[in-house]
Amino acid sequence: MKHFIFFICFVYTGSRAVCQVNDSVPKMPFVILNDKQQTHEQVVRNLSNYTYLAGKKFGSFDVKDFEGKSITNKNFKNKIVLYNFWFEGCKYCHNLFEPLNELFKYYQNEVDFQIVSFTFDTPDVVIKNINKYQLIYPVISTTNKACYDLMFDKGFPANFLVDQNGIIVFGMGVSPLLNNNSFFKDDLIPKINVLLANLKKAK
Repeated sequence: MKHFIFFICFVYTGSRAVCQVNDSVPKMPFVILNDKQQTHEQVVRNLSNYTYLAGKKFGSFDVKDFEGKSITNKNFKNKIVLYNFWFEGCKYCHNLFEPLNELFKYYQNEVDFQIVSFTFDTPDVVIKNINKYQLIYPVISTTNKACYDLMFDKGFPANFLVDQNGIIVFGMGVSPLLNNNSFFKDDLIPKINVLLANLKKAK
């Protein structure tokens, strides 16, 4: 099995809170939230909200593989790309490994679609997870700051479906996937197929 590991060069300018993995807050009737609880609920709602990102440009990146070959977002121009963000300590991120592997297999003969995964984990941790979960899609190791910059300061896991012009069409955290085993089949794949069909019409 080929290992897809890239290293991205960004200047790390400081630490940042690791993640917000709980994308949903249970709503309880007749409960009055205090100021701290209300603030937490608002933060969670903001982290879970991806709708305002539709139409925005996905960020730029420049990576080099082991052979020194440069890989940038320009390599994915005229392709539909699903960008995924994860790190080892995020259990919900691990829950996406198998579905993403299956999605990669589903489109393995589709040259106009690609999955690219970012993490701030070190190369040895990345290799360990690739081997443990048999990841078959490209994984990019970068800094904590670079991840957050590319994912608009969202919590982990974060996912962005981007069209051939680098424009975000759809984004999601973990909320749509909770208790919904058919999300990829019923929601994500149809979105990808529409983008692919439009792309082929434009060629």
